[in-house]
Amino acid sequence: MAKSGFSPSPSPLSEDSSMINVESIHPTVSLLKALPECNLVMKKKGKGETKNEPVNCSFSLKSHKELLLSGRVYHDYEFKPRKSIFDRVTTPQTFLKNEFRGFYVLFWLSLFVWIVQLYGKSYWLRNSILGLPLARIVFRQFFVLFGSDFVMVLFTLFSFALQWCIVKRYIAWSNTGYIIQLTWQACFTLLAVCWVIHRKFPVIQCLFFTLHCAVLVMKQHSYAHHLGYMSTVRTLHETYVDLSKKIRSSLKDESNEAESVSYELEYLDHTEKINAIKADEVVALTMKYLDHSLRSEIGNVIYPNNVTLLNYIDYLLIPSLVYSLEFPRVSKINLKYLSVKLITMFSVLFTCLALVDWYFLPAAESMQGLDFVTKLSHAPFLMSRILFPAVILYMLLFYLTFDVILNAFAEITKFADRDFYGPWWNTVTWDEFARLWNKPVHVFLMRHVYHSSRQVLNKSTAIFFTFLLSALVHEFVMFLVTGKLRCYILFFQLLQLPLYKLSKMFAFEQRELLGNLFFWVGIFTGPSFICILYIVF
Repeated sequence: MAKSGFSPSPSPLSEDSSMINVESIHPTVSLLKALPECNLVMKKKGKGETKNEPVNCSFSLKSHKELLLSGRVYHDYEFKPRKSIFDRVTTPQTFLKNEFRGFYVLFWLSLFVWIVQLYGKSYWLRNSILGLPLARIVFRQFFVLFGSDFVMVLFTLFSFALQWCIVKRYIAWSNTGYIIQLTWQACFTLLAVCWVIHRKFPVIQCLFFTLHCAVLVMKQHSYAHHLGYMSTVRTLHETYVDLSKKIRSSLKDESNEAESVSYELEYLDHTEKINAIKADEVVALTMKYLDHSLRSEIGNVIYPNNVTLLNYIDYLLIPSLVYSLEFPRVSKINLKYLSVKLITMFSVLFTCLALVDWYFLPAAESMQGLDFVTKLSHAPFLMSRILFPAVILYMLLFYLTFDVILNAFAEITKFADRDFYGPWWNTVTWDEFARLWNKPVHVFLMRHVYHSSRQVLNKSTAIFFTFLLSALVHEFVMFLVTGKLRCYILFFQLLQLPLYKLSKMFAFEQRELLGNLFFWVGIFTGPSFICILYIVF
């Protein structure tokens, strides 16, 4: 029997690709739920001395249905060609039609003048464009950092090697492969943390290395669990192919032996006898769904053809934390666009360095050697001093990460889905902000934390667990960077949950302006207040 009769079409890789309009070949949840919840039992009488002893072959259709339903989590996010918001609104055709384009120009011009003033002031007073303490921090262990980062990336090849062994059937994902992967991820994280502590990286280097370690752990986790699930589906699909052959051979057999074969559907409360044709229909439908689960959304890539070293390296470079057999692509690299992003990246980096040099380092230095009471009395003044720079730095780091760096990697890899963030600046409630400001992490948490925990937890508990895990990771990163375990980040991230309830209480969703004002008050006070907490306490 043919697997499904499905013939994949060539993948259109143009920027204006219509591939997203093609309906996904994967069955919907409603279709999967329509599968029978029972056991298919095949009974066949033996010959000779064992003539009256039935030979049973049972297939748990219910457990196989649950396996297919659990696999829907790997299709919870649709990758499709789209640009980031800033790229959409700054295209010449759109930008010139925008009535607020002058304010956009004014913002960047004002920021440019401000930074030029800071660098000019630095050169005038210090005879250097960058303060000596910050310069020492930026360039300390520079080559050690990137050498360590390269070795850390090489270590991730273990996850690829594990999946290759699973494809070759040296080991199975269930139990053995799963345990090996989780053990490796724990060892990988522990090695990275120990290396950071051993090398005593400065703040900037430590932050970069730790965050990249977190990214690589999430990428490995998604890659391994997605392909591990598909390896289980492949094994089950092969079993169904063998079963289908047995059923069809019994249909073709004209001898009396065919009459000795019977089929039953065993439900919890009753048993239903069926003929070979009905049994073949049941098996064929489940086998079809299993076959489609081995394919990408559009059907151009089939597992295990994707388990190659080149595919894995490509996935490491693609700005996505969740794995997919097939990502949408543009037809070619736009060198002009890439050059603009690279120039912007260095420009924003120098802007951030100027803000840190003139506002945050002096604030930290002014608190050194002071007693607790004096620090407490100076805290309000320091907070008012860094309030505006902290907000500007926060927005610049967001822009640098999600619109510049991720778009640059997307262009290098021809990755067409640039939807890395939503319009979080229009946020009304804090749960909306959590969904929009960092979509790659949000998609990962939804797929591999929330949906996984929903198997054993109710909805509200699963949401809390997801927020708690995210907050713990952020707090651990801050502990490595600052050397202080204060739980400030943990507290303020979990504070988003009662703030969401508060916004519901005041019906901010119906009062969008008031809700957005409440959100921006939090953004203005939050970053600067957290900075003061880590500096003072």
